[in-house]
Amino acid sequence: MLSQSRVNINTCNISPSNIEDKLTPAKETDTITISCPTSDDIETCIFTHTEPLNVGASSSQGEQDIKCSASPDDSSKTCDADTRIRFDVDDRTCGIVINNPKPEDSGKWNVIVVSVNSQNTAQTQSKAVTINTYNQSTIELLDSLNNDDVIDRNFDTSYNYDEREEEWISGKSGWEQVELSCAARGGKPAPTIYWVINGDDDKQIDENTNSGIFNVRTTINAGYDREQIIEDTISELNFDVSREFLEYLYTEHSIDTNPEKGDFSFDLDCVLEQGNNGEYNSDNLQTTVLVKKVYNSDSMKGETVGMIVGIVLAIVVVILVVLLLLFAKATSRWCFEDDEYNYQDPRDPKRRPHTQAQ
Repeated sequence: MLSQSRVNINTCNISPSNIEDKLTPAKETDTITISCPTSDDIETCIFTHTEPLNVGASSSQGEQDIKCSASPDDSSKTCDADTRIRFDVDDRTCGIVINNPKPEDSGKWNVIVVSVNSQNTAQTQSKAVTINTYNQSTIELLDSLNNDDVIDRNFDTSYNYDEREEEWISGKSGWEQVELSCAARGGKPAPTIYWVINGDDDKQIDENTNSGIFNVRTTINAGYDREQIIEDTISELNFDVSREFLEYLYTEHSIDTNPEKGDFSFDLDCVLEQGNNGEYNSDNLQTTVLVKKVYNSDSMKGETVGMIVGIVLAIVVVILVVLLLLFAKATSRWCFEDDEYNYQDPRDPKRRPHTQAQ
């Protein structure tokens, strides 16, 4: 006869001790041990585990991806379902050793103990423990303003103001907005994410950046599995391609934002670190940002040049007129001619015609 919940399983011991915390999962090189002492002699130990993505899904093993059973005589033997697992069982301890942990080992492990008490009655008790194992994040760069399209290598944007003509370029009336997302998929531990321009790690851009140029927000999304073991970390970077942004690129990163060809570019990296200082993993994904721009030659705009040319021509005309008047005055020409030549009195005898004497 089998009675339920009579045998007592004491607190299970887990090593490494920190792997119950998802921030410090077991590394690929660690060896995991789960050891559960009992109050009565053990007949059989059963260990079961369902991979996170399969929790709640039907399978040939009734949702169990791993099911291992052993008696005290089987200690040091391997589990038929997964040879990475070795039994560590004695009369009053149910235990397993897991070598080469993998991401699918994360989640609940159920320990079921079958024992016989002093009255020679079989009884069972179960206990669940949760462990976390390392999983390397995969990175994607997404264009948030364009249906989260994946950015392969280059990202195009534009500077919408013509500095020389002092007006918005045709079809634009404001600064171009950029909204990018760096998605670290499935990482355990969840990574910290920051951004860098042209590989300058000394000037990281993250939620603590107070430049007035960038807005950064980090979120953690779960939903792949029923127990929310698998998570994505998303870093959103927003900025305007404004005059202040170009000044920032020039002063902080020595980027020529006004080359003669007009357009310029810079590298933008999403950097992630799993664990303190990348203890588990460090990775990055880079895109080249291409900024379309009208070259500012620092010369005056056409409207201003036209106005100045008109003023100069008017001044030249006035000067010419003055010079001509001065010339006419000096040479007694036109309205400045002398009266001696310009007007003579008809009564002047000198003006009378000569006649013959009578």
